Amino acid sequence: RGRGYPADTLYRYHYFLQRAEQLEMHTDVVFYMDVDLDVGESVTPEEVSPTESRPLVAVRHPLQNHGGTPEIRPSSRAFIPPSLPRPCYVAGGFVGGRTPEFLGMSREIARG
Repeated sequence: RGRGYPADTLYRYHYFLQRAEQLEMHTDVVFYMDVDLDVGESVTPEEVSPTESRPLVAVRHPLQNHGGTPEIRPSSRAFIPPSLPRPCYVAGGFVGGRTPEFLGMSREIARG
């Protein structure tokens, strides 16, 4: 049972980890998509299928064209130094990848 908004968004990766054993046993790939996500164009499997060299898949947030609003406090685990490239702001409403890498990402994000 969910916690409601905004907690469900904040705890999304905790929820995936609660099912980690089942995901590891029964899936090769995991995708998450917001229920209200508007997919405006056709998407091919080649565009979103993870590969060995690209095990995680995400999409650019459509409303953030210039690198988004990255964390600026060095004390934050989400901090991105200004010297590092910021090619885009990733939308949280569509992410996926090979199961081991997706769960690894989920663990890192859930750590906060």
